[in-house]
Amino acid sequence: MSVILSALMGLALMTALVAGPAHAQETQPEACPDVPPMSAGDDAAGAAIFDAYCGRCHEANKLAGAYFAGTGGETARARQAELAAFLDRHSACPQRDHEALAEWMRRRAGAP
Repeated sequence: MSVILSALMGLALMTALVAGPAHAQETQPEACPDVPPMSAGDDAAGAAIFDAYCGRCHEANKLAGAYFAGTGGETARARQAELAAFLDRHSACPQRDHEALAEWMRRRAGAP
């Protein structure tokens, strides 16, 4: 009886280990905050969107500074595109908002 119980417990543990990582990757995008649409170069809208969506977990200056630190030109633009792509996967907001927010973050960091 103890052998059967041990086998069942082992099977349950293996199932949890196998299913765990796959389930962790199946996250739903977060809902878009109720803020006006953002256009490129709109600092007020960028701050409002950041505060409403990202501000719960991140500080704008620290995040922008860390993400774009030491970048310029092509590298800054590539990181901006990477950030917009991440936001596309991370939230349900329109892609244009993600692109505008990524640009806002780049400019906030002082990257060209």
